[in-house]
Amino acid sequence: MRKSRLHSSLFYGLAVVLIGAVTCFSPVGAAAAGATSSAAATIRIGGNFDLSGRCAYIGEMVMSGAKLAFKEANDAGGMIGRKIEFIPLDNAFDKAKAAVVMKSLAARGDVSAVLGCLTATNTSAAYTIAEQNRMPLISPSAGNYLLTGNDGKVKAYAFRTCFLDIKQADLMALFALEDLGAKTAAIVFDDKVDLFRAMAFYFEKSFTDAGGKIVAKEQVGSSGEVSQENIAQIRQAEPEVIFMPMDYREGGQGIRCLRESGIGVPLLGPDLWFTQRIVAYAGEEALNNIYYVSYFAPSDKLPKLDAFMFAFAKEFKRPADIYAAMGYEAAGVLIEAIKKAGSADPEDIRTALEGIETEGLLGTIRIEAANHDVVRPMTIDRFVEGQGFAYRLFKP
Repeated sequence: MRKSRLHSSLFYGLAVVLIGAVTCFSPVGAAAAGATSSAAATIRIGGNFDLSGRCAYIGEMVMSGAKLAFKEANDAGGMIGRKIEFIPLDNAFDKAKAAVVMKSLAARGDVSAVLGCLTATNTSAAYTIAEQNRMPLISPSAGNYLLTGNDGKVKAYAFRTCFLDIKQADLMALFALEDLGAKTAAIVFDDKVDLFRAMAFYFEKSFTDAGGKIVAKEQVGSSGEVSQENIAQIRQAEPEVIFMPMDYREGGQGIRCLRESGIGVPLLGPDLWFTQRIVAYAGEEALNNIYYVSYFAPSDKLPKLDAFMFAFAKEFKRPADIYAAMGYEAAGVLIEAIKKAGSADPEDIRTALEGIETEGLLGTIRIEAANHDVVRPMTIDRFVEGQGFAYRLFKP
């Protein structure tokens, strides 16, 4: 009963993958991947990324992944007889600047599509400008379902290549119940952040609908950090797992505090946890028995991902991570759309993106024509002594 209910809501099956994993910077500017001086000879793609401010690390990684995809396309002869010129600009993790960047790219008059932004707030601000200028905007990482549609109406120029945030929460509920065998769970989250509040809500709904019980629901304080009061409530409730929709800073701090307090149950987190930066906040010793959603699962069973990791390390002299992979896949979907359209015209690309299907690093990625939702594989990864390893592969 429990199994059929969750599976019917997620439409996902479970397959085991054996893995081992690892985790980008490239100078900012109009860094063309093989651009030429003739406007007619290039296809110009914009980037609207957080290259400074709180999410600079993520922005640099996503940008570098996209650069690699465009470089590979250019090295293979380009697209429809033309080279791709990539123009990444900095929105400084600010929604007003995200709109300004979009206006700047649109004002050029020669940009075919834009990759970005990284967060739901910035993507929403940029989309207003994209729609006004009839320019496709593809986010590699903004998983808010409202970004591509609302009240049954699809936003014609808005696309994403990542999983919906609410589906991450559903996936973790499925994993906790069926793989870890948990019947009780606690949730620790920051109620001030829309993303984390939504994840907490959907995890609770999926977990309880399938017969599980939430025994504690703790909101962190204004600092975003897990407090001793939160820990005391969790200890008293004795959950079998703890879901923590938090970023790698607050999440890492929370992991450390929970482990130092003697709470050793499995901790579950979102895709924001796949970064070596979480090690600095949690410490290697605390990063055990911890699971998180990911797009990144290096394995001999996933040769395309291994090839990407090798190429990225060679190009940027540093290991790839989930964010580099997200940038690479978003650029790959756009490259496929240009091929499909046989054109660099923004409207032709928009049409080609609807219903497009291409091979990502973990398997097939498809953008549904009706609602621009993404159907794609995901993994649940696990930390063991501070290192991330893929644990399960979920395929549509």
